[in-house]
Formats: sequence, C-alpha cells, structure tokens
Amino acid sequence: MLLAQALVQLLYLWDIGELRTFANSFSSQIQDLVPIILSQIAVRSLETLACPQPSEVTAYAVLTLTILSTVPWLSHLNSRIVDAIRGARARIANAVREPYRPEYLWIEKTSYSSEILREAYCLAALKVSPPVHVWREPVLSLVATPSKKLAHYCRFFSQIPLFANYSAWKLEAALAEGYMYYPQLKRQRLSVFPQREMIEERYLEYIPLIWTAANYLQESPCSPSIVWNMIIISMLNFQADEYMENVVGRRFVHRLELVRQLIHHLCQIPKDGQQTSRLRFLDSHVNASNEARRLLEDSGETESLSEVFEVFSSFIAYITNHPGVESASDYDRNWLIYELRTYLLAHITQIEDNARYFPTPADRSMPHNSTRQPYFNWVSTTSADHTSCPYAFAFMACLLAPAAGSTSSANVNEAGRRDCFPGPKQKYLAQAVCRHLASMCRQYNDYGSIQRDKEEKNLNSVNFAEFRTDHGDVQGSADDRGEEDRKRELMDIAEFERIRLGVARRELEKVLGEEGREGETVKRAVRLFVDVTDVHGLIYAVRDFGIRMR
Repeated sequence: MLLAQALVQLLYLWDIGELRTFANSFSSQIQDLVPIILSQIAVRSLETLACPQPSEVTAYAVLTLTILSTVPWLSHLNSRIVDAIRGARARIANAVREPYRPEYLWIEKTSYSSEILREAYCLAALKVSPPVHVWREPVLSLVATPSKKLAHYCRFFSQIPLFANYSAWKLEAALAEGYMYYPQLKRQRLSVFPQREMIEERYLEYIPLIWTAANYLQESPCSPSIVWNMIIISMLNFQADEYMENVVGRRFVHRLELVRQLIHHLCQIPKDGQQTSRLRFLDSHVNASNEARRLLEDSGETESLSEVFEVFSSFIAYITNHPGVESASDYDRNWLIYELRTYLLAHITQIEDNARYFPTPADRSMPHNSTRQPYFNWVSTTSADHTSCPYAFAFMACLLAPAAGSTSSANVNEAGRRDCFPGPKQKYLAQAVCRHLASMCRQYNDYGSIQRDKEEKNLNSVNFAEFRTDHGDVQGSADDRGEEDRKRELMDIAEFERIRLGVARRELEKVLGEEGREGETVKRAVRLFVDVTDVHGLIYAVRDFGIRMR
C-alpha cells in the first residue's frame, strides 16, 4: 500500500515536470521498473481480495487498488478493480458493525492486533476516493500495450495446458506485464550480436510474454530482476542459435575445428580448482581472450575469423562478466562456464552432423542418421546441450546463489555467497531436472519443426534409425502416414521424459524445502525455469516460431 502510494506520487511529480533536475539520474528506472512494480502490486491486491482476509488486510488492499485505479496502463483491470473494491467494502462494512474481535496479523517477525489501527484503516477504505489527475504525455507514453495483440495472445496462451486453469483476467495482466519488458528488450537486441537480415523475429515478442505468464503461475512470483535477466538470456540464446546456424554453419563449415579451438580458449575453467577472487576471475578471461587471438594469428585466419572471434568474445563476456556471475560461488561460476562451453561446442557438433547427413545442397530428402549412435545418447548429449537449457539453468543458479547467513554452508566465496544448490544431493538433483528438461524441450522442438528442419537440412530426432517404419523407409512427406507415426512416437518419448522430469523435480523441491527461506526462493525460481522451458516446447509443438533462415 505505502509503496504504491509513493510510486504513484513519484509518477505525478515526474508527469508535471517537478523532477527535471533529477530526470537523468533515474528516468530509466521510472520508465522500466515502476510500471512493472505497480502492475504486480495490482495483481497481488486483487488476489488478496479474492479470498477471505482479516478486515484490516482487506482495507489495505482496497486503499492500494483505489490509488492504482488511476494508473493508465492498468486500465484493462479497471472493471475487475471496481468489482473487487465494491465487494471488499461490503465485507468491511459488515465487520466494523460487529463487536471487535482481535485479528492478529503477521508483520515481518511480529504478530500484532490493534483495534485503533483496524478501525482507522477500515474507515479509510470505506471513504477513500481515487485521486483526480489527468495524466500527461510523460506517463501516458511509458507503456504502450497493443490491445489487439494482447487479446490474440490471451486466446493463444489459454490453449496451452499449463494455463488451462488460469483466470482470464490474470492471464491478461501477466501478458500485459510482458509487454512492459518489450521496449527494454528491443533496446538490448543488438547489445551482443550484430544486426542481421532475418525473415521473421517472432521470438522477440514471445519471450517476455512467456516469462511473465509463467511467473504468475506461482503464489509468490520471482522478482522482476530475475525475470528480466532471464528474458535477456532467452533473447541471446535465440540469437546465438541463429548465428551458429546461419553464419558459422554456412560460411565457416570448413573451419569448424578452428572455431572449436577458439571456443575452448574463450571458455576456460580455472585448472587448480581453488577458490578464485573476482579479480583473478576477470584476469583469467583477459588471458583467455589473448590466447584466442594468438590462436587465430598462428593459424593465419585472423582476418577471416575476426567477426566470429568478436561475436563469441562479446557473448561469452556478457555472460561471465555479469555482476551476478562475478559474485557467485566458485562452483556455480565454473559450472556456468562449463555448460556455456558445452553449449557452443554442441552447436559445432550439430553443424558437422548436418553436413554429414545432408551432404548435397540439392538433395531435399530426409535421410536417417546412418551412424551407430543410439538416439538416446544423442538426445541426452549433443541435442540437449544446444537447446541452451543447461547453461541458462546454470546462469540462473548464479543469480540465485544466496548470501551465507544463518544457513551453514561450505564453499562460501569472498562476496559471502554460497552455492545455489548446497550439497551433492541438491547438485545432482538440480542437474537431473535440467537434463530431463533439456531432452524433453528438444523433442517438442523437433516435433514442431520437422518441415523447417527438412528445408534447412538440420538433423531432427525423426531422422534417427529408431524412427524407421517397418519397411525401413525414413523419407516421407509431411502428410505421409509414416511421418505421422514417427511424430506420435516422438511425442510418446517426450512424455516419458516429462515423467522423469517430474520425479527429479519433486525430489529437488523436497530437499530445497529443508533450506528455509533461501530454499523456497530457489524452489520458486526452479519452477519458473521449468515452466518457461516447458511452454517454449509446447509452443514449438503447436507453432514453430524459430528464426527461419534465408
């Protein structure tokens, strides 16, 4: 309540130009953070009024929603807010007519009850009126939510199983919040990867919508900071996939071994296994970059591979120099570098596989994988690795690593941060969750992108010998019965991976529940990550929204 009042007053002063002196200091925070924070406060207040609460708590929510009812980008919630306030006031009016009975509230670490405070807030909630203010351009231009697109995405997301029981108003609020991240995302679009001509970039609009919609599935959503950082990582992953397939895979297909060595040099893990200070960590990356430059100079490929070197260096530096990564524990930091290197190397392996199984540019058929490598091995290693799921999960672990306080833990670094998943069992279960999730996501992806993979000559799950028909035929067109059988079998395997994911996730949540408040924070983030990745896979199964190559 108090935060909402303060932020709306801040918007008012900013709108009338009273903060010009400080505009450069925090204008970006007003533009990027205030709309998201107020949106989340509105949703939580509406949820508070949706179930029985002590009259004082109900009064807090009424006062909060009353002041938020004037915020322009929450207009899609106006009817919901009006109805919620009307019902809440009726309950408050009944409560204040009854003899006073103590209603103990838990505030921070104290349980209290005050008849005077209860009566004051209840009377205020019954009498308060929305503030009168005609908003001007500074505030009106903060958020631009396209109403037609929002309605379209509400219909589309409501068809996804995870959102089947989602309230219509809450889904709309979650997707509207996603659009609040969109302008920031567009500004960051070229921060790492260069401008490239693409046919479609639907992913850029989908990414924040998926994260905010999945975040609202939880009783206590993750912080905007976690969501925003993971939105950026999701965007970079799409761009990295496009760059590896369309630049490295086409222009440097005959120099892949050199590119592989370049990745090894740029993603180096400290060899001594000892704890590394932040300064030593940064120094190691400077040394790695210098070694990579010498590699190109010695090979005589400095000019031809200079772009690849610069792009890889920029991408890896963004990940490893992130403040959350720099302050993470040694284990979490090294885990991230290992998974990031594995992710990039898996792309090189995939490019080699594509070239091996689609050797002739004019050949548009869909041959099967003629090697002896079992499909299970491929989908659990190379295929899962280049989904980016494992390294993104490790990145999130770095952001989540809690401060070492009352919870005792080994491996505490100089910043007072401990491992995100302390102990061998938590680490093993966390990586089991991540691995099953990555394999399942790859299978859903392949299910929905068979035609695109056929056109672009990318190895797909259904190309493996295990998916041959009874007659050994692996060709088939999109409407061929054999292909439909293979798709059904692929989906059956993906659902088996979902079962394994569920088992690992339940076990992980069980041990995280023993870690107190820190464990609950990590548990919520793991749920969010799993749900977001699952939604990506389900959307792929329905609608392939990857970047198509020319």
